[in-house]
Parts: sequence; structure tokens; C-alpha cells
Amino acid sequence: MDASEIETLAALQVIDRRIKDKEAELAELEKETGGQRSLLEAKESEAATAREEHAQVASRRRELEAKLQDEEARMKERRMLLGRLRNDKEASALQREIEIAKETNARVEEELLTLIEQSETIEGNLKALDDEVRAIGENVARLGEASGGRTRSLRSEIEAGRIERESLAARLGGTLRRRYEQVFQRRDGIAVIAVTDGHCRGCNVTLPPQMWNKIRRGNEFDSCPSCQRILVWQPAAEAPPAAGGS
Repeated sequence: MDASEIETLAALQVIDRRIKDKEAELAELEKETGGQRSLLEAKESEAATAREEHAQVASRRRELEAKLQDEEARMKERRMLLGRLRNDKEASALQREIEIAKETNARVEEELLTLIEQSETIEGNLKALDDEVRAIGENVARLGEASGGRTRSLRSEIEAGRIERESLAARLGGTLRRRYEQVFQRRDGIAVIAVTDGHCRGCNVTLPPQMWNKIRRGNEFDSCPSCQRILVWQPAAEAPPAAGGS
């Protein structure tokens, strides 16, 4: 490796880390907005289900109210007829029919009361859901306004960065480029690291003297035997901060 390749690697890492940071910021923005949109969709679906349930309860309630109204009209007719009957057998049969109708109406009234309670509960839940949908929708709109410009800017900057990095990476040999990209991925964006005073600044391991001497000549490189980062020499006064010991 000559000095120009070392400079290219260092410059490539700067660009790749910048892209990585912007991608992380973009992912966080999209995650936040996407999470709120998913929540909004879930609440809208829940509200739609509640409305459908309320409609079914209301339909059954109308059906029973109509049935009860019809039965009350028939009951009135039966009572009027009962007052005119003189035949005991017929009167007894009609009285039995009236008693059965009363029992049936009582069951209908009981079901109606249950449906009214259900309807009131569903209406309360639906109001709460509608309030949630409205609040989440407003939040989604605010997030969209706040992050929309930044999201577009980040995407543009990332695309420009990728074009720049491809132009720069093309200067490297295929083997070196692949090696760099593999380590970059494995070592959280730090593939190229400085060696100062015989230590890898990526993991702080002490390098073998022969390796250290080779790297210090300035146009040689090797990989750290501990963290596998690509090592380049820099005087201590010029070296960037260490990678954090991993």
C-alpha cells in the first residue's frame, strides 16, 4: 500500500461514517413517523370495528322494539277479545296465549335492556377511540411537517455521499476495498485506525514490534491481530481519538 491508498482509505472512512450517521438519523425519523402511522391505522381499524358492532346492536335493537310494539298491539287485541268471550274453554286458551305472550315480551324487554347497555358502552368506547384517532392524526401531521424537509435533505445528502464514496472507492484495489468494507461493517464504522506508540487505537492492544516498525514506515499497513482493523501510522500528536476499545 502506498501513501495515496492510505489517504484514500482514511478519506473513504470519513465519507462512509458521514453516510452511516445520516442513514441512522433518517431511519430514526422514519421509524418515529412510521410508528405513529401504524398506531393511527390500528386505532382507525379498531374504531371501524366498534362502529360495525354498534350498527349491529342498533339494528337488533330496532328489530326487537318493532317486535315488542307489534306484540303489545296483539296483546291489546287479545285482552279486548277475552272480555267478549263467553266460552270458558276458549277464554282459558286465550288467557294461556296471553300469559305466553307476556313471558315472551318480558324476555324481549330484558334483551332490549342488555342491548341498550351494550350500545352505551360501545358509544363510550367509540368516542374515546375517535379522540385517540384525532390526537394521533394531528401528531402524524405535525411529525410530517417537522421531519419532511429534513427527511428530503437527508436522502439527498446520502445519495450525494454515495456517489462521492463510489468515486473514491474505485481508486482502491478490489481486495483492499472488500477488506475495508467487511471490517467497516463488523466494527461499527471504524475500519481504519491509527497506530501510535505501538498500540492499536481501536482496541488498545500492544502490537508486535515487527508489525509496529513496518507500519511506522508510513507506506505499509497490516491488520490488528485483535480487532482486525486496518492499521495506519500516525504520530501521537496527529492521531484522532481512539475508537472506544472494541
